[in-house]
Order: sequence, then C-alpha cells, then structure tokens
Amino acid sequence: MKVRFFFILFLAAGCTAIDDSLEKIRADFEVARNHGTPDGDLIALSERCAKLIDLSTDKSQAFEAVHTVCEISKIKPLAEIAAALAKGVDRYVEKFDADDISTWQPVFTFFWYHLRRPPRDVPMERQLQLIDGYKSYLDAIFAHAKTAHLKALALYAKTENRLLFERELGVLTEAERDEAVRDVKMLLKNFGELKRPAKNKPYWEQPYAHYARGQLREIAHLHIGAVAPNIEGKDLDGMPFKLSDYRGRVVVLNFWGAWCVPCIAMIPKEKALVQKYADEPFALIGVNTDPRLETARSAVKEHGVTWRSFWNGPGGWEGNIAYDWFVQGYPMLYVLDTEGRIRFKSRSDEGLEETVELLLTELKSNSH
Repeated sequence: MKVRFFFILFLAAGCTAIDDSLEKIRADFEVARNHGTPDGDLIALSERCAKLIDLSTDKSQAFEAVHTVCEISKIKPLAEIAAALAKGVDRYVEKFDADDISTWQPVFTFFWYHLRRPPRDVPMERQLQLIDGYKSYLDAIFAHAKTAHLKALALYAKTENRLLFERELGVLTEAERDEAVRDVKMLLKNFGELKRPAKNKPYWEQPYAHYARGQLREIAHLHIGAVAPNIEGKDLDGMPFKLSDYRGRVVVLNFWGAWCVPCIAMIPKEKALVQKYADEPFALIGVNTDPRLETARSAVKEHGVTWRSFWNGPGGWEGNIAYDWFVQGYPMLYVLDTEGRIRFKSRSDEGLEETVELLLTELKSNSH
C-alpha cells in the first residue's frame, strides 16, 4: 500500500495543475505526516507547493500553500525544502501584498516556535541531529531567498537556534560563537531596521536590531565561562544591592515572576537548595519581573521565599535587567562561581544542584 502511495506521489509531482491542486497536495501531505515518506518525496511535495504558489491567482490558496511548505519542513528540515519555501514566499510577496502582516504570520510563527529549538520530548541525540538540520535549513533559506524579510528571519532564527542550544543543551564552540557573531552583525547591517512580523503582538513588533543587539550581548557577555555583568538595583523592599556584593560565594541567579507558572513550581526546589547550603558560601538571588511590586511581594509571602530579588521595574519582563541579560524565556537560571563567572545557564533546573555542589567542592579544595 505504501509503495503504491509513493508511486502516485512521484507521478503527481510531474503531472498537471489539476493533480497539483491544493486539495491533492494537502491529502498527500497528511499521508506523509502520518505514515512517513522518503526525503525525495518530501522535496517533491514542497516543490509542488512552490509551483502552485507561482501559478495561483487566488491569494488564500497560495497562502495555504506557503503554510503547507512550513508544515512539510517540520517533518524534516531539508535544505531542498528550504529552497522551495524561499522560492514560494518570494513569489507570494511578489504577486500579493508583501506588507500585509497576515502574509508573514505563519512563516514567522514557524521560524520562531519551531526552528529555534527541537521538541523537548525527543531524546538528546535526536535533538542534536535536529539542531544540525535546522542550521542547514536556515542557511539554505538565506542563500535562496530574495525577500529581505525572509533573509532577516533566517539569520535571526539561526542565531536564536545557536543560543538556545547553549541555554538548554550545552556549550557553543569558539567557531560556532564566531559564526553567530558574524550572522548577527550581518543582520544588523542589512536588515536591522526591518520590524519583526507579529500580528496583534506589539511586544514583538520591534526592529530586528532591537533583538539582534540582545543576541550579540548574550554571545559576547553571557556565555558559559564569561564574567557575568554586574546588576545594580533595588530589592522588593526598595533596598539597594548589587550582584557584585556576592563575590566569593557560589550564586544561583533566577529570573522569575509570579505570572510564570514554571517559576512558581520551582520555588520548593529553590527552598530546598537554600536550606541545604545554609552554612556554605552560597546565595540564591532572584530577578523578579512582575510589573507590580505588590504582586511580587504577595508571591514572596505566599510561597515562603526567603532570598532577595531584584525588581525588574514596572516594565515587567521588558525592564532593564532582563533586557540587559536578553532573557527570552522563564525561568532563566544562571550559576556563578566565586569570581562571578558563568558556569551554568539553563531554563531548566536539571543539573543545577550538581553544578552548585561541584563549585562548592572546588572552593573547599582550593582553600586547603
């Protein structure tokens, strides 16, 4: 049965416009998604979408074909499929309204929510394979696209992909870091004033430069091994303090908010950590991102938080501290050694306690 499907799919790729109707393409896509298909057939399917976009005079039909290529790419991010997407989007914006935000919304959503990182529920080995695939895919988008917006999205997503790798899966090599710097500088130079497309989401409607500069800060100053930037501010009671006041201690820095469900769920683990290392040169410090101090204070009282938090200000997660540290998701955790160097960064507490234990053990060993 599967052999018969592939034969039909092969014929459909070279047949008439009737065989390449949107309905037929969508039906073939559903079979491919649910039952699997060889790479060549996925590529042929994406090329059929690009052909439909080129021939169609119906904007909604062409729009659906763009969306379908994005969905095909989720099955496997092949460079050849990226080329078909670039060709299809270029033709779409040439034929229809390139400034219409609805044109870009599914493409932006695909780049932002899918190409940045692999699914969390797949094994680590598979995540690493997907990350390599995303990199090749995004390189192909940049190489083939003519539309400035699509080139900018490819550069932006590729750098975010690299940074998410370091935040969640490991450490970037020096070569990977250098490549990311080159990509960000290219984005700033050529596409910095373009605004990221995000319908009805004013927070995202900023020029790429706004976020590219943040990416550059993270690459240069917030990587594992770098000395963390100092933070000067006030705690939730209005008392001034500095991150540098805690030099000589192992520090866990956590960006959090009462609005953030995973942040609140992590508090019992943080309390256990504070209790376990109460007699050690250790400190847990928060950066609270609630726009109202009353909300933050209520959360501290309700959940029995005993450690200090900087307040990020009335801007909430858009406040200065989170902006300077380019926080893109919550909670965001850093572990600093006694010299203020970043030794751990992650949106998960997996490996957090082990890192603290290791640093405290190193400190004791060096003191003898």
